[in-house]
Amino acid sequence: DEILNNFKVTLDKVRTAGSETVRIAEANVDGRIKDTRNMLIDMILKAKSHIYMEQLFIYDKYINDALIKKLIQNPLLDVRILADHNGNFGMNGLPNTLFMKELKKYGVQLRARRTQTIPVTYPDGTQGKYHQENHRKIISVDGKVLLAGSSNMNPDTFQGSFREFGAQIFSNSEITTFEKQFLRDWADEEKTMDLEIEGLQLVIGGKTLSPEASALLNNIGAQLLRIKDDLEERY
Repeated sequence: DEILNNFKVTLDKVRTAGSETVRIAEANVDGRIKDTRNMLIDMILKAKSHIYMEQLFIYDKYINDALIKKLIQNPLLDVRILADHNGNFGMNGLPNTLFMKELKKYGVQLRARRTQTIPVTYPDGTQGKYHQENHRKIISVDGKVLLAGSSNMNPDTFQGSFREFGAQIFSNSEITTFEKQFLRDWADEEKTMDLEIEGLQLVIGGKTLSPEASALLNNIGAQLLRIKDDLEERY
């Protein structure tokens, strides 16, 4: 309580700026508040023309299923996701690869930002690498509503493993600015690249798996995530 009270926001500290409406999204650490996922799904289900997303992770089953359901209902919907290739994990795309094949099957377009990897020598003389990470968490729908914040698009974040906040905005000018830049980067081969899943070879424990073993591992991982709530008795 003492720590939380040290940086608690109180009304006497809040100042208004402008007249735009902002809606707060939150997921707290005990799972009592988890409205970020609900807001994302609501945005997806109400989409009419397009959904543009830029995300660090893309393996929350509820969000992915909402995207697939929406594309089944409206195959002409333009759904594009710029996702990170998870270079920090050193597994050639995992965990973002878990649902990639299913997303692509139903028409979700997937690309990744071209990020940098640099070698590093640690103080003890060992060698390693630093990977740049695309850490954005943004979804924009129809040029009318945009949600950005700290919540990753994965199960633990949405269900209360961390305390996360976001803001949903409705400013046409701000959303248009984001979407124009998103589409420019999407079309720029120097900034972004395709995320491929066919023939993917994952790396586990420093060993490169065959395409067949990689596909099997992806399928098993996806199924485990689908029953994760039942296993943990956490909803």
